[in-house]
Amino acid sequence: MLLRAAHLAGLLAALLAACSEPRVPANFHLATMATDAQRGLLFVAQPGHGAVDVLRSQRFVTRLTDPARRHVLRLAVDAERGRLWVADFRMVQAYALADLKEARRYTLAQDAYHERFSDLALDRAGNVFVLARGGARLYRIDARSLDMALWLDLSDRASDAAVLLANRLLASADDRYLLLAAPARGELLRVDLQSKAVSVVALNRTADLTCGVLFWEADAPALRALDCIGAWEARIALAADGLSGSIELRGTTRPPGVVARFQP
Repeated sequence: MLLRAAHLAGLLAALLAACSEPRVPANFHLATMATDAQRGLLFVAQPGHGAVDVLRSQRFVTRLTDPARRHVLRLAVDAERGRLWVADFRMVQAYALADLKEARRYTLAQDAYHERFSDLALDRAGNVFVLARGGARLYRIDARSLDMALWLDLSDRASDAAVLLANRLLASADDRYLLLAAPARGELLRVDLQSKAVSVVALNRTADLTCGVLFWEADAPALRALDCIGAWEARIALAADGLSGSIELRGTTRPPGVVARFQP
């Protein structure tokens, strides 16, 4: 379920003040939240925290913690299959919504700094697409078997900013594509969920969207991107073909910095 950020901004600010102890945001990500309308649950994770606060009717219910989880990047609810997905740099977890117990856990090899998760997105069938290597690699978790497998390598390299600050992933409203920033240079990419074809979205100006948190505007078919440490924000109006558009950018995007190439 895609959350409309504009509708939730005010509520999120109030909840963050009430749920967990304040902490200076880390240079990794913004706060994230997800809702389970069927059960009336709201899930909130603050910047720089590994805990997930669970609320009902704006009242605190419980806190989901794990000693191995330090930086929650994304929360997503699959209400139809009764799952809460939690993405952290170190692992991805599936919780059962019925009892809020962990059902599955997924980790990557820890022998290289770039082997870390960046984000996740769901399709309508309940499959989970997990971004890793700063946007250079995509995994897919099957909705039925819950098995995770390598789905697509987008690049053999990524900038350190993409890996360490975490590029973000967004599913299109029509459930046909994934959108993300290119791992090495930050251009906007579109990945076809059927063919796995990767296309660069042509925009009217150059902008490095590395570490951009992507979401759809509430009342218009436009894409928004917020820098994870607040240095810039962008509004992207996509053309009908989804392969071109115009971008309005406020602030200054960071240069790509050091680009690492992965060993085969």
